Amino acid sequence: MMKISKTNFFTLLTITSYTVLLIACNTGEQGSNQQDGEAYDDTEGYSQTQDSERELPDNEKKDGIQGFEDSDNDEMIAENEFEENVDKVYAEENMDEEVFDEWDKNQDEKLDEDELSEGAFSYFDDNENNVLEENEVNTYVDNYFSSWDDNEDGYLNEEELTSGFDFYLDQEFDPRYMKEWDVNNDDRLNKEEIKNGIFAWWDSDESGEIERDEFSI
Repeated sequence: MMKISKTNFFTLLTITSYTVLLIACNTGEQGSNQQDGEAYDDTEGYSQTQDSERELPDNEKKDGIQGFEDSDNDEMIAENEFEENVDKVYAEENMDEEVFDEWDKNQDEKLDEDELSEGAFSYFDDNENNVLEENEVNTYVDNYFSSWDDNEDGYLNEEELTSGFDFYLDQEFDPRYMKEWDVNNDDRLNKEEIKNGIFAWWDSDESGEIERDEFSI
């Protein structure tokens, strides 16, 4: 039988221990990466799964864009979806297909969020001076108020404001607005309080008019 010297024995023991340590570290790194959302493939290695590429299930998709019902959940408003909702959104029954075509800048027969927002700004900019003045924002509120007022009591409560901001403005309602805008402290907002609140909210530079980049819907 071959004898192993002390020197060779300790050398072999050191190599074996180092190999075991490497295996343990590699296994731990794989487990950590898998917990961080990476999928490991023995043949192809790691592939990062991006949340932005994940297909949203139906219950997570928005059911509307700026007040228009998105019936096919494609996050675009087709001409038929526009026609079915435009009178409700803009209180306007004579907005025909010419308006849709005008708003459809890329002529793909659908309106995305930017095209809807640009179209809304142009629609309410009655004097076409590329800013919204107080009376024009008041017209905006007049158009939308009844659609937000679910219980038809002439006021908006916090629940109605939360729903309205989400569906019509694509914004999250901050409960602090309720306290700031509620001048008479009755825990609800009348139309005048909404008009003043919306105008101040959009007029971020306090210039007394709403520029295009301040108009956030």
